[in-house]
This record gives sequence, C-alpha cells and structure tokens, in this order.
Amino acid sequence: ELFITMNAYLIDRIEFCLRRIRNFAMAGFDPARRIERQLIWCWKSANGQAVDPLASPLCMSWLLEGEFTIRYGEYPELVESLQEIENHIHFTPAMEFAMAA
Repeated sequence: ELFITMNAYLIDRIEFCLRRIRNFAMAGFDPARRIERQLIWCWKSANGQAVDPLASPLCMSWLLEGEFTIRYGEYPELVESLQEIENHIHFTPAMEFAMAA
C-alpha cells in the first residue's frame, strides 16, 4: 500500500512537470522537448505500461538547470520535482511499477 501511495505521488509529480514544460516544448525549444519525452517515458513506466529502455540516462533536471535556465530563467520547484522523479525512477525496479498499476 505504501508503494501504491508513492506511485500515485510520483505520477502526480510527473503530471505537474508535464503541465509546466509542455508550452515550452510546443514552442519548439529542444531542451524542453527532450524533457517532455523523458517525462512521458516516466509516466508510462510509473503507470505500468511497457516501455523500451531509455537510450540515455534521465537528465531532465540537468537540462532544466542548464540550457533552459539560460533562456527562460530559473524554475526551482520544477528542478526539485524533476530531481525527485529521476531519483525515484532510477531506484525503483520496473517490475514494482507494473505491480502497483
């Protein structure tokens, strides 16, 4: 039950980040598009959907703190949420997501 609660929280965080990054991605800003793709992958994984392995490690918070900040300014709450998602995805085996969904 604790895992299901944590999974629901993770999904909420992912959706929070998607809502904030989507407009920048739709405007064609490449770092935002990469963040959006990684968030969609995380959302599918957290919902127990089959996903292909990522081609590279999650780097959403790094992209946001680097290229994104230079162009659009700082978004500390978004960075913190992205780091939380990256940590949770990195340390949670995919099988546990499938069991919780």
